[in-house]
Amino acid sequence: MPIFVDSHRLGEHTKDELEKAAFEAEDEFGVKVHQMLFSESDDVLYCVCEAPSRDAIINHHKKYDTVCDSIIETDQIRTDEMAKTEHLKAIGELAARISHDLRNPLSIIKNSLELIRLKNPEVFAKSEGDFEKINKATIRMVHLVDNVLDFVKPKPLHLESRSVRKIIQNSISRITVPDEITIDTSPADFELVCDYEKMEIVLVNLISNAIQAMGGKGGIKIRTLAAKNDAIIEIEDAGPGIPENLLPRIFDPLFTTRQIGTGLGLPSCKTIVEQHGGKIDVETKIGVGTTFRIRLPIKPESGQTQ
Repeated sequence: MPIFVDSHRLGEHTKDELEKAAFEAEDEFGVKVHQMLFSESDDVLYCVCEAPSRDAIINHHKKYDTVCDSIIETDQIRTDEMAKTEHLKAIGELAARISHDLRNPLSIIKNSLELIRLKNPEVFAKSEGDFEKINKATIRMVHLVDNVLDFVKPKPLHLESRSVRKIIQNSISRITVPDEITIDTSPADFELVCDYEKMEIVLVNLISNAIQAMGGKGGIKIRTLAAKNDAIIEIEDAGPGIPENLLPRIFDPLFTTRQIGTGLGLPSCKTIVEQHGGKIDVETKIGVGTTFRIRLPIKPESGQTQ
């Protein structure tokens, strides 16, 4: 897509207001703003953006009641964001290949364990603890592979109406919950139109993160609420909280504070929630705990499948 540099006055808006609006996502005209540069001496804002045409940029600015003084097409600009996108794309392609190649041996391991259990129950019984360790390790590896593939190659949504309570229960059943962890769930239940398998991936990630944040000891509260046309799901832990300097980066791809992890769990959650037309945010207090809040439309728009 062509790259343009446009310039215009701020008009009735502040620079912060325009940045917040413009950087959110590609708009309905196909315009994606990559960078903004403000000249205080001239009171002019310069925008580096991708767009299908000059007309698209003109229509983009009409939304904010601004008129461009100039629009210049160029192929000589490579912003930090563009470089980061290219880097992530290369990493994603490599990760997808590796993840795809891992699926077959992982399936063989899981199927072999099940065959041993069925054909040689006495052997399985004698070494049940060892087999369980292998099974848990395999499940963990499958989870990591799924995280990578869900992030780098998100599949279209398969929307169905499901009980939100059932989605939460299924998610918890997929996790090995330590004996010293308690999980309290909300009694509220309602039907949610969603890709329930993807939503279970989101909840498994968030609940697993909560368990790890508390060091395998403490309480997790999962609350559900139907508010007008939205469903709200909250996962609250009693962990140490997220340091303020790390909070802005937790949804960044490949960012992790753990020695073991892909750094794609939370970005994958964000991608899935946004695929549903929803939002995910976080509240945290040091020494008190962290709450992740998912807000989803109860009935996504019919076109919300990508």
